[in-house]
Amino acid sequence: MEQEVNLTAINPYAIGEQVLGKKVQWDKLEDPEETLASIFNVPKKELFAHDSILINPMLSEKREVLSVDKAQDRLKQYLEGKTVKRLSVTKGTVAKRITLKDIPLRTLEAIFDRNKLVPITSVEWNPANTVWLDKGDYFEDVAEMNDPIQGGLGDCYFIAALSSVAWSRPYAIINATSPYTSDESPMHQVSFYNNNGVKENVEVNELCPCSSSTQRLLYATSLDEGEIWPGVMEKAYVKWRTGNTTQKPNYPAIAGGDPVEACRQLIGGKKTYKYTSSTTAAEITSFIKSNSLQINSYHGRTVNPMVAWTPSSQPKGCDYEGAHIVASHAYSILGWVTSNGSSYVVLRNPWGVHPGVIDNLGGSFLAPFNGMSHGFSYGQNGVFAMGVSTFKRYFYGLGVSK
Repeated sequence: MEQEVNLTAINPYAIGEQVLGKKVQWDKLEDPEETLASIFNVPKKELFAHDSILINPMLSEKREVLSVDKAQDRLKQYLEGKTVKRLSVTKGTVAKRITLKDIPLRTLEAIFDRNKLVPITSVEWNPANTVWLDKGDYFEDVAEMNDPIQGGLGDCYFIAALSSVAWSRPYAIINATSPYTSDESPMHQVSFYNNNGVKENVEVNELCPCSSSTQRLLYATSLDEGEIWPGVMEKAYVKWRTGNTTQKPNYPAIAGGDPVEACRQLIGGKKTYKYTSSTTAAEITSFIKSNSLQINSYHGRTVNPMVAWTPSSQPKGCDYEGAHIVASHAYSILGWVTSNGSSYVVLRNPWGVHPGVIDNLGGSFLAPFNGMSHGFSYGQNGVFAMGVSTFKRYFYGLGVSK
């Protein structure tokens, strides 16, 4: 039985980069979590706890969705008592008091307005301290699963779906977009599938919202510097979801959603959901395998876009902070692996960092597809392989669109 899925986690690493005003190679740091906690001057355990206000500000300690006013007051009280440290490798740190006004990422505050917003097709969304810029080329090469990186908006569900589609059906991303010229900016016609399975087109330019102080993209970015297709696809999705006909659609209106539905909206087809509470570990493995191309006897890669998600509250007996698992968050499923008689599910965090660290495999995953060789190391770019039995305990569900 399908249940409503509404995932709201945002990417705190993206917020940290906005505070610093530069991109950080988190995977190359000895302790990226401690560095991020230092930026916000909060204990690491508090920042990454299952009830972290920075990651899921709309959820209360009881993991219930708060009213807009209560959520906004809660975050204001939390942030106004903190000090941000602007880190520099050569110049040390400079501490300053933080308020919502100080944070370049308006989304921490703007997320709270989503329930108040009624999509209006003719109104531009252009908040203060935001500029709309073209930050590069649409593609640097083919669409890849590690390209999409979530920004400071609670649309983990869409970015995880985008990564899953880029991984399992890379040409679906290319075919979804038709470029053409314009006097203002390069234009694209991007297609999505409505509830009736009918393809609908959206016209979008390459101007995306950036912080006026840092000139950095506020929302989805690409791992490849100078590549902007994830951000443009996200902008097109915002326009399509809200019915906005301008080139400055209201991003906060899409915070919170269902990654399985997002996969369907990207490629069409039919959705299937599985819930870990009512599915055995063997059935989970079989479900992933049935939507994968088997490479050899011990591993395979998904050929239909698959995603997984966590509950809004930490399950009993689980340690999300210690395991690097995030509550109310979507993940891409990339495939399966068998090692020493145990089965593992290969996942990616759409933050592009902060992979799970419990019951993990080491090494790398090699998964050729359509004559091309694709491989990656576990522990990099948010990718990890988790034992299926542990996955069943830590995750709430998984699904596919095909």
